[in-house]
Amino acid sequence: SLKLSLEAYQKWQEYAKVIEMLMGEEIGKLNHITDWAGKLAGAIGRIAGLIHFMRYANDNPLDYEVSLHDMSAALK
Repeated sequence: SLKLSLEAYQKWQEYAKVIEMLMGEEIGKLNHITDWAGKLAGAIGRIAGLIHFMRYANDNPLDYEVSLHDMSAALK
């Protein structure tokens, strides 16, 4: 199975926490689209996986962890 590097996981987790805060009533910036926003962190993770698979397309992508570089690219 595909694994994230510790740095990539931490970056993804930070992003997921920000989304949660933005969906909360206190900030409320995304509370009108919680169905969509609640799926955003997962979509970012899948995009990072796709970038990773493209990077290692000529090798075995499962032999490498998803890097911080690929996660950062997905977040952009």
